[in-house]
Amino acid sequence: MTAPIEPKYVSVLQTLGRDLNKSLNPDGVKRVGFAVLMFDLNTSEGRMNYISNAQREDMVTAMKEFLSNLEFGEHEGAA
Repeated sequence: MTAPIEPKYVSVLQTLGRDLNKSLNPDGVKRVGFAVLMFDLNTSEGRMNYISNAQREDMVTAMKEFLSNLEFGEHEGAA
């Protein structure tokens, strides 16, 4: 199921996405892709929201690779 960003996160995710894209791709040519994931901690309410500068198909591929690496301990993320 695809759904829009939850209203409470629209502004912050759009701002983060715009600013991050400008920082990573300052000349306006997309060379570096990103995704920002946002969710409520310590609750079963809400859902995962994200913003990205990549096409959906590319994000699906990137997330599958990330999850596979995470599962096998190849990614050490910040807590």
